[in-house]
Amino acid sequence: ANWESWVTRNSDADKIPSLVTMNVDESREYSDIMSKVNNYVEEQVYAFIFGETPIEEFDNFVKQIENLGIARACEIKQAAYDRYIARSAK
Repeated sequence: ANWESWVTRNSDADKIPSLVTMNVDESREYSDIMSKVNNYVEEQVYAFIFGETPIEEFDNFVKQIENLGIARACEIKQAAYDRYIARSAK
């Protein structure tokens, strides 16, 4: 099971089950990454909307999000979800 399959089976697709928890180190790392990603996305979305950044720069926008560690954040969230599934199977 993975996050994508949970999303497709549930109507509240934007919500992670409340019992999906990260350990302290994961939580710290995830928060650090997502803080940077969210700040960058917020800044850049406005720049795209108001024409300060041309849409031709979108690929660079995506690369920067990747450089900020979004894949690692997904790995952390997936590990927490996998533990939740393992607990639920018992």
